[in-house]
Amino acid sequence: MNYILGDNETAAKRLKLVADLFAPSTESFLNDTALPQSDLVLDLACGPGHTTRLLAKVLNGTETIGIDQSVNFIAEAEDASSSDGLSFICHDITDTPFPVGPADIIFTRYILLHLENPSGTVNKWLTQLKPGGFLLLEELEQIDTDETLFQKYLELLERSLELQNKRMFIGPLVSTLSFADAEPTSNRIKEASISAKDAAAMFFMNMQTLKNSEYVRALYNNEEIEDFVVNLEQVMEVKETSLKPVSWKLRQIAIRKEKKK
Repeated sequence: MNYILGDNETAAKRLKLVADLFAPSTESFLNDTALPQSDLVLDLACGPGHTTRLLAKVLNGTETIGIDQSVNFIAEAEDASSSDGLSFICHDITDTPFPVGPADIIFTRYILLHLENPSGTVNKWLTQLKPGGFLLLEELEQIDTDETLFQKYLELLERSLELQNKRMFIGPLVSTLSFADAEPTSNRIKEASISAKDAAAMFFMNMQTLKNSEYVRALYNNEEIEDFVVNLEQVMEVKETSLKPVSWKLRQIAIRKEKKK
């Protein structure tokens, strides 16, 4: 899997901010979905383990395992986690079968936009569930902002993903997918309001990786890229800003694998 946002120290800091900002929406998703008591919960593309620890806390499964292809992220996750029943594995999440399983619950967040074949991958993940198990998907539906700087950044990211045959706002597509031997039990949109400073911080940290991307450089020149970085940093560092909050709309889908007849 080609993850355009990187796995360096800056990427890890951004993921910590993302975890803090979006934990309430994810926790609401988990609590509002009628899930079974689980022996095994898998967190796909777990990064440094923030969502894995959240899953362990909320779902209280016997064993919760984070899976990610990044050696750096897995090492950081292991260093930050010492709870019994919590562990991590380095593995490409698009490559099935997984090294562990089958699972009672598989969770993933904001990752399908990085995949060229989201439909095929989701159906592969469903094969890694026990009968009656749940696949939980939380993906971008839409980001609304009136601020020109943020609109231009989102256009940059969306266009660079399109060059890789990927779709940033993948939520509408995911909501229409059909699944082999499985049915959605819930399908909703959850809104999260993020302050302009926090949005600028996420976007700024992303730009530290994106500015070196061949896809971004195919679309923007050095001066344009530097303008993004400088302007986002200014918003991030100012004590107060008149910029309006940014609205994230998140598609949350719970898919239940059919039980054996």
